[in-house]
Order: sequence, then structure tokens, then C-alpha cells
Amino acid sequence: MTATPLPEAFGMSVTVEDTAAARRYYTGLYAHDRVLEGVFGGIAYLSIMRDGETLVSIFQKGEGNPLAAVFPTLKVDSVAAYTEKIAGLGGGVVIPAGLGPCTEAPLAVCADATGNQFMVKEPRGGGG
Repeated sequence: MTATPLPEAFGMSVTVEDTAAARRYYTGLYAHDRVLEGVFGGIAYLSIMRDGETLVSIFQKGEGNPLAAVFPTLKVDSVAAYTEKIAGLGGGVVIPAGLGPCTEAPLAVCADATGNQFMVKEPRGGGG
């Protein structure tokens, strides 16, 4: 396997019971351009945006939601290359690669070999 560039930490995702309370909190915490709402991987979410980038993704807890707690978003050059690397190291994919509804950038939710979750995402208008 060829070397992949190092990921860049950017943003985070959280899972919550009360999306309205989370919206109030995170829009108070971050200056933002807008809040987008939708469904990704069958899970309702809100995204707090700034300059077209997602700062915080807020996912609704519930049955069938495989996401847990708070996890970071890592920008990578290629989601496909990173999910392959993650699998090769004993990790896994929690939500398969797809286009993020807010930024139209490829992303996937993954887990390391011990189950810790994180999102890998290509920059807006992304690479590989």
C-alpha cells in the first residue's frame, strides 16, 4: 500500500437526545453562516456551518443509530484510500462512504481497532 498523506483534524460530531437544545448550544458557541438539517445514513442531523465547512455535526440518538458519543472529523485527501488503510489496520467502517449532504464532499464514519469512532472527510470539492 502506498503512503497516504496525514489527516488534518477539523470539526467534530456529537450524538444527542435533544437536537433543539444542541442547536441552541452550538449556535451560541460557534459563529456560523447557517444551520443545515437533513438525514445521513438514515440518521437525522444538524450541521453548524462556517464558510461552507461543517464545524459540528449533531446526530440524533435513537434506535438504529450506530454512532456513539463525541468523535472527531479528519480531513483526508481520499476517503477511499483512508477507509482501505483503516480496514488494513484492523479498524472498520461504521457508515460507508457517501457524499455529505451539506458540503457534497465524500465522507465515511469509521472506527479504530478498539471501537473508537471518527469521521474521515475530503475537503469540499474534494480530492481522490
